[in-house]
Amino acid sequence: MDARKIEVEKRNPGIAWGAVYAEYESPIKDVRQQGGELNVQKQLYVERMVNNAPQLQPITEKTVLQVGDKVVSRLSIRADRAMDFVQLKDQRAPASNRSAAYPVTTGVMESAIT
Repeated sequence: MDARKIEVEKRNPGIAWGAVYAEYESPIKDVRQQGGELNVQKQLYVERMVNNAPQLQPITEKTVLQVGDKVVSRLSIRADRAMDFVQLKDQRAPASNRSAAYPVTTGVMESAIT
């Protein structure tokens, strides 16, 4: 079977509607930028209390995370043209579980290291 070809046959009279979607998954280490059409940047932050106010601090190689730290993932998408549909799936890291203490607010998924 060639995944690049599809054949559809309608045997009954009347109108028929349908769609075909191509989807695949690649490990992040295999994803390479190919052009300037769509650019996705991922940034990870840890929320810390500074002067009694929450502040997002970028996570670097030197950042030490503790159990219960709130980690925020921010995806920035830039496109060189209007697009009808773009879907991104940002998986949580292993051993990082969404905590009931941090509900989904304003459409942003927030996770806590547990």
